[in-house]
Formats: sequence, structure tokens, C-alpha cells
Amino acid sequence: MATRLTLSNEISINGNLIPSGKYSIYSIPGKSTWTVIINKRVSWGTQYNESQDLVRIDVATKVSDDWNESFTFYFSNVTENSGNLGFT
Repeated sequence: MATRLTLSNEISINGNLIPSGKYSIYSIPGKSTWTVIINKRVSWGTQYNESQDLVRIDVATKVSDDWNESFTFYFSNVTENSGNLGFT
């Protein structure tokens, strides 16, 4: 199953408002940037449909000295009203 993002409240990602609801998260890895995609269709496996993209965000890559699983999500700088979603 595609990674699912469930939001109980509206959030903002890089100035893009994402309403509460359920979404699929996809990524397109690159050497210097990754494109992170929030897709309106919660799908099974690789049933990706570009026409259902809600937001595409390009993020810069950086090299980590830490060992990580091949694809890990984490939250940092979490406060009552905000937080950062990271990928490793």
C-alpha cells in the first residue's frame, strides 16, 4: 500500500494548504532534490494517478552520517501548531 497521510486538521506545507483527510504520499528521488507528492487518491500499491496530485514539493537532499532504513519518515521541531516532516 502507498504511504498514507491522515490529517485531522488542515495543514500548510510550504504555503500549500492541505485540507483534513486521507492522502497518499509519493516521492521522486533525485541526486540534489526529491519531489514529494501529496496525492488525493489513497491507493494500493502502484496505482498512482498524476491527475490526483494535490501538491508537489521539491526538497533539497543532504547526506547523513547516520545509518537509516532505506526510506524513513520522521517528525522534528514539533510544537502545538507546527512540526517538520523529514525523510531519510
